[in-house]
Amino acid sequence: MSDAPRDYFDRARLIAATGLFIASVCLIVGCFLDWVTVDQLPTVIPENQRARAEPFNGFDVRDGYVIVGAALVLLISAVRIVLQSTGAGLAFLAAVVAGGVAISDYRSVDEMFVELEAIGRGPRPGAGLILVAFGALLALISAVGAIAATPRNAT
Repeated sequence: MSDAPRDYFDRARLIAATGLFIASVCLIVGCFLDWVTVDQLPTVIPENQRARAEPFNGFDVRDGYVIVGAALVLLISAVRIVLQSTGAGLAFLAAVVAGGVAISDYRSVDEMFVELEAIGRGPRPGAGLILVAFGALLALISAVGAIAATPRNAT
């Protein structure tokens, strides 16, 4: 980078790239946290079913791999936005994919609970799934900001 003063659009792209970076971290960390938790576990759990009583994370549901892939695309796009003023469109697509997966999983917590043959009552979204949904929303807002601040010939 040169010592020349940055114009408004350079600063806007830098802010958008920072938002994309934070969103990527939220997405990746959220995949390792609980996606499905239960309100009430049985008092006695047989030894061979203890694994089914554990909260499930994004990788147990398998959608965590898609989210991590989208997060990596967002990280690469953030770097490209800062260095070359390109990559905002790709970041937007990755944010839409991450958001679609997050909202779909958030709405189908009960189905995931049954599919994973989990034990307990009252399945609900865990902190990881909520963090992923937040990260996807932040990525979408940041990507739109990056698109608005990107020169027309750089898309």
